[in-house]
Amino acid sequence: YVDSEKEIGRRLEQLYTEGLAAFYTEDWDKAYQRFQTILSERPNHKNATGKLEEAERQRTLAKLYGQATGAVRSSDWGSAIQTLEELIQNSADYKDAAQLLKNARKQKQLKELYAEAKTLHAAQKWEAIIRVFEQISVIDSNYPDVEDLLPSAQKEVDELQRLAELNDQYSHALREMDA
Repeated sequence: YVDSEKEIGRRLEQLYTEGLAAFYTEDWDKAYQRFQTILSERPNHKNATGKLEEAERQRTLAKLYGQATGAVRSSDWGSAIQTLEELIQNSADYKDAAQLLKNARKQKQLKELYAEAKTLHAAQKWEAIIRVFEQISVIDSNYPDVEDLLPSAQKEVDELQRLAELNDQYSHALREMDA
């Protein structure tokens, strides 16, 4: 029995060492599993309870971070924002989550503005399109205009101004002839 107890103690110490190594290398699943195994045999183990709780917390945070970065990579800004907000609520300073959230919000706003510009383009509201692109430029001067909405709107505004000038000149000429 004494030898058996020593063997269990050595095995639990080995599990604890493996758990610590996994904990500090951020292998949260492995750390969780090792500490869980220790606590199943020795529920009152000195440090395993605290390490288990922290490994579980970190595992949850890492999962949220993985989901958020996946949403960012696929440009799913709504999901990215929602997941990053949840992550930051649980841990305000987790990795670069705050910066990712700021960028996701910016990209979502840009995407919405561009969609509005497309709607205005379909309705031939040229001046409004130019104003939307002014807002886009303030947020990100390098935002791509993949459908060339801005040059098209500028061309139409220029043409409308040219026609207005011709009409003014024509009206002025008529007034002069009448005089």
